[in-house]
Amino acid sequence: MMQLWRGVPTNAAALAVLFVGLAIGLIGIIRVSRGQDAEQQKGGEKAGSSKLGILVQALGFALASGPVAVTTGFSEGLAAPRTWLVLLLIGASLWLVLSAFRVMGEEWALVARTREAHRLVTNGPFALVRNPIYLGLLLYLGGMAVALGYERHLPFALVAFAVGTAIRVQAEERLLRARFGGAYDAYAARVKRIIPGLI
Repeated sequence: MMQLWRGVPTNAAALAVLFVGLAIGLIGIIRVSRGQDAEQQKGGEKAGSSKLGILVQALGFALASGPVAVTTGFSEGLAAPRTWLVLLLIGASLWLVLSAFRVMGEEWALVARTREAHRLVTNGPFALVRNPIYLGLLLYLGGMAVALGYERHLPFALVAFAVGTAIRVQAEERLLRARFGGAYDAYAARVKRIIPGLI
């Protein structure tokens, strides 16, 4: 069975891009989380079902990874198309996620919730799609699979990620519709959920 779940050989430069991107993203999450205090979280509602969505999304990431075989070093890998594709996907992912964090500020939370003083965020990357963080995670998933040599497993990973994302989006949209009503409906009518102009 392990033979079936094996990636193709990759290079050290692609792995370096992946892990630097991960570190930058985690620093961004920590910075946003530190800026929130208990007073800001009072009032509003939480959607516990979004925790299930997080777990299913995590399964998608697990399906796009496994043991890694590195065949070339860092300097040789810099010229490889694999490295440039990973850099493109991870770079786009970081731009979306970090700019969404910056625009959301106190509205960001790992588990779907609203606050007493919640505002509807529609600017920055939210003017392109309603869920830029999930689009960013999707791009990171692709970059991770390519960097680790598991691009053949992406169909399985994408199915799990899509199911987890659908669970989270439904929970969040219920909360936002309850909080903002027609304003959210008008926003949803003009801006797609995940992919600009499509979905």
